[in-house]
Amino acid sequence: MYLTRYNSPAFARRRDWLFDRFFNDTVGTSADVDAKEASSFVPRVDVAEEADAYVLHVSVPGLKKEDFKLDLTENRLTVSGERKFEAASEGKTWHTVETRYGRFTRVFRLPADVVASGIEASYTDGILVIRVPKDSSKPASQHIEVK
Repeated sequence: MYLTRYNSPAFARRRDWLFDRFFNDTVGTSADVDAKEASSFVPRVDVAEEADAYVLHVSVPGLKKEDFKLDLTENRLTVSGERKFEAASEGKTWHTVETRYGRFTRVFRLPADVVASGIEASYTDGILVIRVPKDSSKPASQHIEVK
């Protein structure tokens, strides 16, 4: 049995595109961006669990605290907002714009052991920090016996 190398140009382009997307999220030109992607973006989020709370760090520089909307419905925390592009002013010419602008929405399904009334949010240095306290009396999981 002989193994042959597969060198189709279409395969090579697709492989290169996948590697570029994996290692560099901003690869591409404005022609690669569709209309929906151009009008919205997805902020990066780090989620940590502490002994008494879940903590979300949403990276959204350039906004004001009034630009955010947080809602909790049926253990789903929705974080939304909008980053607006600075309108062109006289004497200013943009040569490149890599920052994403537009509306964003992130939805997080919270575990059953959270205290909804104790959720706090603060915005400092471009990071929205959402602290979701846990209720230690509520079990996060439960064993159910089959009868």
